[in-house]
Amino acid sequence: MSWFKKLFGYYETYHAHGRPLLKYIGIIGALTYVVFYLIRFTKPNPRPYDDLAIRLPVVVLFTVLALRSHWPEKLKKYYFAYSYWALIFCLPFANVFLSLIRHGGIPSISNCFIALSFLVMLTDWRNTIVMLLIGGGAATLLYTTITPHPAVPMDMVAQLPAYLLILIGGAAFKLSERQIDAEKLRIANSLAGSIAHEMRNPLGQARMSLESIGKILPAADTAIPAEHVSRMRQLVSMGEIAVHRGHQVIDLILGSLKSSAVDRSKFEYISAAKATQKAVDEYSFIERNVRDDFGNLRDRVTVRVVKDFVFYGDETAYVFVLFNLIKNALYYLGQRPDGTIVLTVADHKVIVRDTGPGISKEVQAHLFESFMTSGKAGGTGLGLSYCKRTMQSFGGDIHCDSVQGEFTQFTLTFPVAPQTGMNKAPETLQASVPPAAKPVISSDVLEGKTVILAEDDELNRLMVGDCLKDWGLTVLEAEGGRQVLAHLNNTPGVDLILMDMNMPGLDGVQTTKAIRSRDWEHQGIFILALSGNSDELDVRTALSAGMNGYILKNGDMKSLRGKMLEALAATQ
Repeated sequence: MSWFKKLFGYYETYHAHGRPLLKYIGIIGALTYVVFYLIRFTKPNPRPYDDLAIRLPVVVLFTVLALRSHWPEKLKKYYFAYSYWALIFCLPFANVFLSLIRHGGIPSISNCFIALSFLVMLTDWRNTIVMLLIGGGAATLLYTTITPHPAVPMDMVAQLPAYLLILIGGAAFKLSERQIDAEKLRIANSLAGSIAHEMRNPLGQARMSLESIGKILPAADTAIPAEHVSRMRQLVSMGEIAVHRGHQVIDLILGSLKSSAVDRSKFEYISAAKATQKAVDEYSFIERNVRDDFGNLRDRVTVRVVKDFVFYGDETAYVFVLFNLIKNALYYLGQRPDGTIVLTVADHKVIVRDTGPGISKEVQAHLFESFMTSGKAGGTGLGLSYCKRTMQSFGGDIHCDSVQGEFTQFTLTFPVAPQTGMNKAPETLQASVPPAAKPVISSDVLEGKTVILAEDDELNRLMVGDCLKDWGLTVLEAEGGRQVLAHLNNTPGVDLILMDMNMPGLDGVQTTKAIRSRDWEHQGIFILALSGNSDELDVRTALSAGMNGYILKNGDMKSLRGKMLEALAATQ
């Protein structure tokens, strides 16, 4: 019986993962057999063959099939076995027998083949054939046993080729469906593996920071030495940067799945040179080990600026494009001791060239198609299609040139940035030009200024506060909105507020609205939102409340300093 166990295993697999097909066929079958019986017996004489003896057990079997959720727990393990034999009796056996006993006829044969077509949908092709043979064979045997002069209706035989086509077509359809399911599973497994692999390093960095802090912390009720506090702040900053990088990895992978173009509502004017350098600086080379057999991976990647230009797009999406290209290039460089990656910023184009193994012409022709990979273990084939969509949403494109054994080169082309339009006023456009395209702001602007640091997390206040003091600022700390308002009431000459979005009591949004609604000297003070959430709704909420800018709390003190310099320079 091992062959039957194997056969039944296909049936169980077909109905695995909670597919409700058996429940639905039970409901439909029970109702249909009752309704059709009542319709047939409302006809005038001559009365048709009374098939109640067959139809009644069919209705009972289908009803029990539909009530699976009400089965006793100890009997549910027998549900699939029950359904197997119930389907054999209800579909091929009952319908073939009734067609034979009625000597064919269009209504009888039509009902029979409709029921048998349901069987094609309810199981795999192997079990469909076996169930047809068992049910049909048993029906034929019973018919020939109880009928004095049995005869096979020829109109029923004539319909067998049509049913054979249904059987073959159903099997082909289910094979295609299974292949699609297998591809979905492959992609899901690949994505899960990719996320797990890419997140291992940032999570490891965060864990290392926490473990180091744990080693530094003294026993309870013991004062922490000043040098240990400084080191703990540094470790916290490192951990936050690691978490930020982890978020970027997740955004990159999930962004690769989007079939739509990048949201153009987030577009701004961006310096190509600055954004390209940012991508290289923020790429986590350590996730592939800081050193390979031939030296530091970071040293093998360089940025060359021939001519900077400004393009209109989304900086994060652009950085993710470069992340994809750098990641692919590093993978294929392998163990080449002289392998390098050069990112060149030229006139309205960025070229990413590596001296890796190259890509064949056949692969290049399909390189930007979704799910296309070129021998990359664990690759999803989504990265380059994402790059293509992103560049086209900028109004540009991406092309690949490669010679096997020599190099691979991706060229990102950009249109000339519009001078007006995009639903922005000219003065707003000027404000959107990145700092690299504006006059350099002197760091002396920070010297002697007073800033309120509103942050409910003590470690964040310590870390950010120390940096602010190092930059020559006077820092007034606040754990909540009420302390912010108290500082403004009691301290003249406050120049800037760094406002945490989420604080107990009055949060950042409520505090900002309170400041903007009061008639006092601080009503127009520059307020910069601090948040751990980059969600667009969060940004809009902050700006609509009256905040002047928005920055992520990711440990990037350089970006915070730049934002503050711009803010203070604008208020002078």
